[in-house]
This record gives sequence, C-alpha cells and structure tokens, in this order.
Amino acid sequence: MEDLMKLFKVKAYKSCAAMKLRHKQEAKEAEIALHEAENHLDSSMGATMEATSAEPLNW
Repeated sequence: MEDLMKLFKVKAYKSCAAMKLRHKQEAKEAEIALHEAENHLDSSMGATMEATSAEPLNW
C-alpha cells in the first residue's frame, strides 16, 4: 500500500511539474504576442500620424 501511495505521489508531482512548465510556456508565448501587437499598434499609429500631418488642413 505504501508503494502505491508513493507511485501516486510521484505521478502527481510529475503532472504538477508538467502543468507548471506548460503554463510558463503559454505565458511566455502570450508575452511575445503582446509585444508584437504593441509594436504593430505603434507602427500603425506612427504611419497614421505621418499621413495625417502631411495632409493640409481644410478649415
């Protein structure tokens, strides 16, 4: 019975470790996607500002 409990403990530990690793990888991927989105937004906003500042104002 004790060996069976040790086996479950080891399996639970491995499962928890795998879940933590998967969570860490997903968090890193989300962080990368966020930075890419921020860069795209900055680029789009910069292009928009350049395009609108080049046009004459029609009052």
